[in-house]
Amino acid sequence: MTQYAGARKIAGTVIDGVCRDVSKALADANGVVVVPRSRAQEVAATARTIENTESDIRALIAQGKTLTEARAALGYHGLQRRQG
Repeated sequence: MTQYAGARKIAGTVIDGVCRDVSKALADANGVVVVPRSRAQEVAATARTIENTESDIRALIAQGKTLTEARAALGYHGLQRRQG
């Protein structure tokens, strides 16, 4: 299917199910997410904040904190709640 799509200039497909040969198909092993263009900057900023916070959590864990302590100290669970 990937070869078929490529030959016909299809940029990508979304599969709701299993897919083998993921490295040759769209997105990555984690899948794909669709974001309305009007919210793309907001979603990207939130993703960067979460990524940075997760890095800080790893640093706190390396200093001896538990995962629960590190997440609480950095307000991690609040980052994953819908704003507004």
